Amino acid sequence: MDTRQKILWIGSPAEGESTSGRWLGSNGNNGTDVAIEMVASPVDAIHRMARSTYSGVFLDGQEAGAEENVIRLLQSERILDGMPDGVALVNAEMIVTWANKCLRSWSPLENPQGANFYATLGNPQIMGPDFCPFHTALATGASSNSTLQTEDKRYFQVHVAPLTDAATENAALVATVSDITAEILQQQKLAAIHQAGQQLTDLKPDEIFAMETQARIDLLKDNIRHYTADLLDVDVVEIRLLEQSSGNLMPLLSVGIDQAAADRQLYACPQGNGVTGYVAATGKSYLCEDASQDPLYLEAFAGAASSLTVPLILHDQTIGTINVESNKVRAFDAADLQFLE
Repeated sequence: MDTRQKILWIGSPAEGESTSGRWLGSNGNNGTDVAIEMVASPVDAIHRMARSTYSGVFLDGQEAGAEENVIRLLQSERILDGMPDGVALVNAEMIVTWANKCLRSWSPLENPQGANFYATLGNPQIMGPDFCPFHTALATGASSNSTLQTEDKRYFQVHVAPLTDAATENAALVATVSDITAEILQQQKLAAIHQAGQQLTDLKPDEIFAMETQARIDLLKDNIRHYTADLLDVDVVEIRLLEQSSGNLMPLLSVGIDQAAADRQLYACPQGNGVTGYVAATGKSYLCEDASQDPLYLEAFAGAASSLTVPLILHDQTIGTINVESNKVRAFDAADLQFLE
């Protein structure tokens, strides 16, 4: 095992060997205690420092302004490491030679350095518009971008730009990665809402009026069940209608709910009637992020972990409730609440 202290030498390799020898000699060292690794550029230095630990960095000051450039680049590395977006240096073979903290946190790999760029994000599906952004950037010298979808339904936008004058064997491209999952999911929900509206308007009034009452109710149930499942990615839905005279919340639709819970008698009362009773009584939506910690929550099915309940309001009057549930803690957010309302 090499126990010598390692020094990273930044400068011209041709001149560095003789210069480093003179430097060691002037400091009373014949090289037995110090190992010197030489790189030609600051970008290569960042690549080396990401892979190994050094006792010091020596800048060969042969080139005018070199010291300022190195200091600026090292400061930039610290800035990039603290960015909320992912950043990677990538070579011409699409191998990651450096990744910042954010990109490392998104990667399923313990250390993305040395891996193919797409492998650092779990080999996601490339959705375009450019299906080869790295090759495009290398071939044209211009930046390119694409959207990536992972297996766990996360979406990333990758922007790839060539390093041109700063390019080295270890770094030909810089890739910036942004998490756009929330934006994409919201777009998908809006598109599904638009599709739902189109399909509903495809039904002519005379076709609806020709239906029996039960057939109309069944059609409404099917549409609610279908689009709630598509837009919120849930399979557990319950709708109750409020009987104004008694305050009783009558079951209208239940999907994925245990029979005992579906038959449970609930009233529009803020206490003792679960989240549904609270919402019906107050007319306010309720987001239960963790069912195990919420005193209002009444179990709807085994393994339920979170729920979202909103009032059904007609002419400023609460006429019922709609409730969706998940077996995941904190499965719903403000965007889901806005949609359901």
